[in-house]
Amino acid sequence: MPPKKKKNPQEPLLIPEDVYLRVRKLLELKSAPRAPKAPLTSEEWCIPPALHILPELKHVVHYWKQCAVVRYEEREALKAPSMMKNIDSEEVVKKRWTRKEITELQKYLKSQTKQANKRSGQFLKQLEKKEKKEKKHKKEKKHEHESQEELHEVLREIDALPIQSPAEWRKENRNVARGNHVPEQPSTSSPGIRPSLRRFAKAASRYLGGSKRP
Repeated sequence: MPPKKKKNPQEPLLIPEDVYLRVRKLLELKSAPRAPKAPLTSEEWCIPPALHILPELKHVVHYWKQCAVVRYEEREALKAPSMMKNIDSEEVVKKRWTRKEITELQKYLKSQTKQANKRSGQFLKQLEKKEKKEKKHKKEKKHEHESQEELHEVLREIDALPIQSPAEWRKENRNVARGNHVPEQPSTSSPGIRPSLRRFAKAASRYLGGSKRP
């Protein structure tokens, strides 16, 4: 098999002019994605906002910010930016640059894409971590609310019970022991309140320990 013929680095190649100028400008400015911080801000975009006003990028940024939608009043001034896949179109303004220059831009774009994917992965990890914290916080809040409602319910039941003085309680218990009187409902001093007090203690313990248990 014959060896591959080495390509001439000075060979002129035809590509869309605005595509070359955009990438060349980013390369000259050494634009690169920054490490993400939670939450994501515009400074972590692949192309930071400070570069959006550059003449080489202003038109393209405005076009894609509108999701490739051209308003009626902009139909004359705002045109779709050139792309390599449309190089055969007659409307695309093309120009020749050397293979060496174009290869340099290709390497830069490859590096930019790799860094952008890496930064996106880092941001997604931070986002997942934040979502887990939010879910845990909501779960704890829900638990606290349920415990508080249970505590209030038991307190309402206790408040609804009739209150007796010690003398009345002793008199009532003597009558019960003699078989003369059976109380219709328990008082706050009688053994009938014990289940409510146990429920109160349990609800209070759950409420106070809510921050420690899920």
